[in-house]
Order: sequence, then structure tokens, then C-alpha cells
Amino acid sequence: MTERLTGIGIHSGQPVNVVITKRPAGSTGILLRRTDIAKSGDIALSASSVVSTSRGVVIGSGGVSIGSVEHFAAACGLTGADGLLVEVNGPELPIGDGSVQEFSGALSALGFSAPESHSNLTPDTPVIVDHSSSWARAEPADSFSAIFNGIGPNRDECQVLWREGEPFGQLVSARTFCRLSEIETLWGMGLIRGGGLDRALVYADVPTDRVRMSDIAQRFGGGDIRPNYEGLLGEQKHRIASEWAWHKLLDLIGDVMLLGGLPKAQVSAYGGGHTLHLALLKRWKASAAA
Repeated sequence: MTERLTGIGIHSGQPVNVVITKRPAGSTGILLRRTDIAKSGDIALSASSVVSTSRGVVIGSGGVSIGSVEHFAAACGLTGADGLLVEVNGPELPIGDGSVQEFSGALSALGFSAPESHSNLTPDTPVIVDHSSSWARAEPADSFSAIFNGIGPNRDECQVLWREGEPFGQLVSARTFCRLSEIETLWGMGLIRGGGLDRALVYADVPTDRVRMSDIAQRFGGGDIRPNYEGLLGEQKHRIASEWAWHKLLDLIGDVMLLGGLPKAQVSAYGGGHTLHLALLKRWKASAAA
């Protein structure tokens, strides 16, 4: 069985095609392959394959890499997907509308619908890492759950939680985001070349006279992008309350999935991001090997 997706890479801005195929019965693990590079080997969707966590998760092997895998990993965790080959003809997976709905829909069409946590991945004792004012923690549990706490772009503090067995329709609809104050810096770094108001929420965290709104409007396709009453640009609206926090929870779930599946554990984080999450996984795996 095969599912196909097309889209744009959020950082490269390049069109990309994705083919997701079920491997033979009994296969385990999720493999990704670059079809635009001759003799590209398969790259496991695994913490050991991660080569960068700057503004997303990049995995690689043998000098070949695939970026922006975190949304796909989250969809795999939520649907219980396993035993897949993912072929992509570009440097990163597509961003879609900034959520994981396209990926979860494709995986559901392949017959995956519910996660199954694994006791062999459960930490023996609580594991915690911290950096500055952020922290991440994992502790043994009877099933998987994830909690994100943090302060959002509009300075709203909240906590969101998802437990194994709960519906995840709201969760997969939450879109990625950035702050207005970051956009020009990210462009200067060669990032978000595929960004747009239809692919990510943009929070107006600074007065508009501090940025070049005309340049931003032009790059985003023109039109009125003045901040609205929800603190977003143009006609953007939240799909759910605290959508930014639900998306951070998705990122946490996707990063934990890099263990090879979802563990029987409660994983929680305050602030932070991919780098902190991967540090937690590294310490987690080291404690299991001790």
C-alpha cells in the first residue's frame, strides 16, 4: 500500500514529492530515502540519525540528510505507524499547512489509527534535563502521555496534555508558528524560504514599525498583513485556543517518537524545543544502558 503527498519545504522553499509505502509484513522501524540523490541509503527515523535540531529536526547518514521530519514523526507516534519506507525527492519533508493533518491522514489511509506504547522503551527511573529556565522530564507510567508547559508568543502561559487513547484530531490540527520579530533574521540565515501565512502562524510580538512590513507582505504574497485582534498577521485565525502550545506538544511527541516508538512513560517539558528534547532522549538512553 502506498500514499503520495506533495508540498513545499518550509526552509528550502522547494517543491517536494513524498511516497509513503508499507514495507513487507513483519517489518519494523521507519526508513526515509532521498530519491533525488543517486545511491542514497536509507535513513532511520531515529534519535541516532539526528544531525541537527536547529529550527527543526534533520536526520542523516553517509552525508545525505532529510530535514523537517518532526511533524511526520509526530503523526507516526499518534497513529501507531511502523514498518514504513518514505521516499522524498528533496532536502526536507513538506510543511503542508503547518500542522500534521496531511501526514496523519496519509497514515490513517494506510491503516494506522491508534498508538501503542512500548514497555521496552520505558525509563527505569525518572530522567530530567534542564537548560536555563527550560526543562524536560520522563518517568515510568502504564501508558504514554505528554505534557507541555510554557509561555507563548502573546505572553500567555498554559499547559496542554495528551494521553494515549484520547482523540487526537484537535492535536494534529495545531500549526507551527514563528514570531514577527524573528522573520528577517530567519531569512538572513537562509531559512523559511517556503514560509507563508498559509503554512505557519505568525505572531505579532513587536510593533510593526520595528520590521519592514512591506518586504514581509511581498514575500508572503501581498495583501494586508497588519496584525489582527488575535495577535496574528492578516486574516489568520486560531483553530483552537492556545494553538501554539498544542503544536509545541506535537513537537515533543514527534521527538520522543525518535526512540523508535512511544514509551510507557509520562513525558513533560517546560519551554525548550527540539534540542532540549533530544538531550532528554540521549540521557534516557544512557541511563537505560548503564
